[in-house]
Amino acid sequence: MQKVIIIGAGARAAEIEEYIFENNKLNPAIELFGFLDDSRENHQKPQLKLPLLGSIFTYDVPKKVELILAINNLTFSSKIINHFSLKNTKFTNFIHHKSRVFKTAKIGVGNIFCPYTQIGFNVDVRNFNAFNNKTS
Repeated sequence: MQKVIIIGAGARAAEIEEYIFENNKLNPAIELFGFLDDSRENHQKPQLKLPLLGSIFTYDVPKKVELILAINNLTFSSKIINHFSLKNTKFTNFIHHKSRVFKTAKIGVGNIFCPYTQIGFNVDVRNFNAFNNKTS
C-alpha cells in the first residue's frame, strides 16, 4: 500500500482526501497519514478527517512516504517542491478511479487527476499539474 501525506490543509486538500477515500473503497491502495500545513486554522475549516501532522517546512517526512501537493499558490508551491526535492522526498500522482489516462500517455510526478479527467493518446503531462473535474 502506498503511504501518502498531503501538503496543504485547505479546500483543495479536503477534495483530495475525499477522492482518496472514494478510490480506496474500490481498491485500497493509498494509506493516507494526514496533512502538512503552517496554519492550524486551514486544517479546521474544511473539517478534514485525518490529522494535521505538522508544519510544511519543519516536518520530517518518514522514508517511503510520498507527498501530494494540494496548494494552488504557484510561488509557494515552487518553494515547497524545491524544499522536499533537496531532501529526496518523492511526490506522487493521484488519479481518481473515474478518470481515464491512456496507456500511451507520459505522466510526470505530482499530478492530480480529478474525476472524469481524460488524458488522451500520446499526451505528455509533465510535473505538478492539477486537472479538475471533467478536464481533458
